[in-house]
Formats: sequence, C-alpha cells, structure tokens
Amino acid sequence: MYHIDMEKEKAKKSIIEFLKNHGGYARMKDFKEEAFRPSDIKRLVDEGKIDKIKAGLYRAAELEFPADVGIGFVDVSKAIILYSWPEPVRSRRTI
Repeated sequence: MYHIDMEKEKAKKSIIEFLKNHGGYARMKDFKEEAFRPSDIKRLVDEGKIDKIKAGLYRAAELEFPADVGIGFVDVSKAIILYSWPEPVRSRRTI
C-alpha cells in the first residue's frame, strides 16, 4: 500500500511540475501526451491543487498574478470574429 501511495504522490508532483513548466496551463491532450492519467488530474482538481477552467483546460491553482493585472477568460471556441484591418470587414464563425 505504501508503494502505491508513493507512486500517486510522485505522479501528482510531476503533473504540478509539468504545469509550472508550461506557463501554469495545460490541456487534457497535453497531459495525455505526457502519459499522465486522467484520474490523477481529477484527484488534483478535487484537492484544489489545479483548477479546471473548462472541459479539457486546466491551470495551476497556485498561479499568482500581480495585483495590478486583471485576468479574465474568454471562451472563443464558438466565437464570431470580425476583423477589418487592413482588408474589408469579414465574418468568420468558428465551431
């Protein structure tokens, strides 16, 4: 039992280190590419060590920003994007 607990702790530390080395954010796809198990990710979310921003996107809970920096998240996965610089206005919808 002790060996299993040590392996889980090692996995947790590796995941946190991975997040730190990637700007504090990662997608589930990134975790899977590194062979981290989804159950370990869920456990860290449940423990409050990482935050689930939305389905498939996570950040280190200990990530801090300076007091004068405002941080917000905008989900643009289904956004309508208008741009006109320097060309005429076009509409592009991403789904």
